[in-house]
Amino acid sequence: MNLHEMLTVLETFNQKANKIKNFSFTEKYLNPGNSVIISGHKEQNDFEINIEEKKVEDEAVEAIALNLRFFIQNNEKTSLMNMSVFYKESNYLHNLSSEFEKLRFRINNILSLAVQPQPSTHSFENPLIIRDIQDVFMYGSLAHSNKEKALIYSNWMSNPITKAAYTHYFQKLVHEYIDVTNKIAFLNNSVIQVVRKHTSV
Repeated sequence: MNLHEMLTVLETFNQKANKIKNFSFTEKYLNPGNSVIISGHKEQNDFEINIEEKKVEDEAVEAIALNLRFFIQNNEKTSLMNMSVFYKESNYLHNLSSEFEKLRFRINNILSLAVQPQPSTHSFENPLIIRDIQDVFMYGSLAHSNKEKALIYSNWMSNPITKAAYTHYFQKLVHEYIDVTNKIAFLNNSVIQVVRKHTSV
């Protein structure tokens, strides 16, 4: 990859990171805060479930999804996986690779966490993890239409407990992506400035 191509990838990443930061999602996520409390109590023969949740409305999540895919899908040069290789192999970026990997680890660590409640049946390996939730929300509802994942999403949304819990997990993940990608954009920008200063690219 030549210098021009490298700068194009870095600048595209930064544009997308800045774009998702400036959507209304972050402000609405932080104020009044994102939380879910699921409780229940038995009264004679009835068991009543109570769900208290604070979440970002669907419209704000949908607005961010099409740009979020640039960091998730590996057919995009700006995906975190492809950027990891990019940082390791580029002479200009290699010395920042460890910093990049720390940020990428934050996302991968969250993606590998098991969720609660676990569904009785699903199409993924046990246990269900946040990466599975990401895939179902992104490709079964928001960014693409995958029939299998759309059916799973529909089943989750038809149950008030999994709807509240999995929506909370997904929105927390989105907030992490926004923070991590903007920290990576800061690393990218430090390289962009050096390259621009010392070359005519």
